[in-house]
Amino acid sequence: METETVNFSGKIQNQQYSYLQNKQAISFGRTESIPDEFISSAPKPKKNKWLLWASVGIAAVTATIIGIRHFSPLKQIERRFKKLYDDIPGTQKKFKEIFMRENLTEEETINMLKRYEKIEKDELKQSKEEYWQAVFEEAKANYKFEDFDIKMVLDKELSDKSAGEWCRKTKSVKIKPSIDKKYGFGTIHHELRHAKQDEILKYCSEDDFIRLYGEKIYESLKKRGFNTVKNKSLEDFIKETFYGSDSYSKEMRESIKSSFKTITGLDEYMTPAELAKVPKEKIELSKRFLKDMECPDIENDFTAYWKNAREIDARHIEDTINEMITGLNTKNRERHFNIK
Repeated sequence: METETVNFSGKIQNQQYSYLQNKQAISFGRTESIPDEFISSAPKPKKNKWLLWASVGIAAVTATIIGIRHFSPLKQIERRFKKLYDDIPGTQKKFKEIFMRENLTEEETINMLKRYEKIEKDELKQSKEEYWQAVFEEAKANYKFEDFDIKMVLDKELSDKSAGEWCRKTKSVKIKPSIDKKYGFGTIHHELRHAKQDEILKYCSEDDFIRLYGEKIYESLKKRGFNTVKNKSLEDFIKETFYGSDSYSKEMRESIKSSFKTITGLDEYMTPAELAKVPKEKIELSKRFLKDMECPDIENDFTAYWKNAREIDARHIEDTINEMITGLNTKNRERHFNIK
């Protein structure tokens, strides 16, 4: 599963301060009239003109200092997090969705915010690699992986269309070293979301996996004109191929189970009794991700890859966490790839 690379640049609004002579006073954001009695008709000495320019210079410097303080990266971070602290219920709801943690408490939400705020402030004096490692460790902890021991790897060989990749075989998140420092924040959360999508597939039953692979094999054989499926329904094909008592059916089930192990990291499927205790919403979500488990190749069919359910879900999470924590707007990036 891969993400796409886009460069973003933020524009900081510049405030201009001007001064007006005669009946107008120098002010910030408004002009004020000066009473006539304070305006002298006598010629002004040169030093008054010098003093005027000196005062303008002082005002400009003062305005610049105020502007720098107001728009400094540190102040921007503090203002952004203040909004999140002021709406803990809203922040909690978003974190629940992002990290698939329906039982996340308000206390946990506040502590999570504090850690993210520290990471963002530390980033101002850290290298790209140091910042990414801190983000990775925090995000991994927040996702609460139960079965995966995930590592982050910098991989300069990733596709030109990709900023990162989740490798289920090695259980590693790959990040392209050349991407923008701040863009790496969302990319890490995006790829870890793919890891979580894989982990929750453990809530799919053996029958769910057999159904998925059975449909794929059946459609493939049918397209190639094999007689074994020419006059056979999908249901009959699945029953004969996977549920028979012969050695072939047993081998097919073991092959699917091997895929299950690679994806989920588990040796056995959950029993019906265990699955009965899993919330219905989590079961439905896992089945949805199972359906689009095999993402189209990013190089051969980028549009299909982009519209894959797992990718849509991961991009939504990336956009949400970016908007909350870094302030980056990564929405509508399909325009960069000419996706319709």
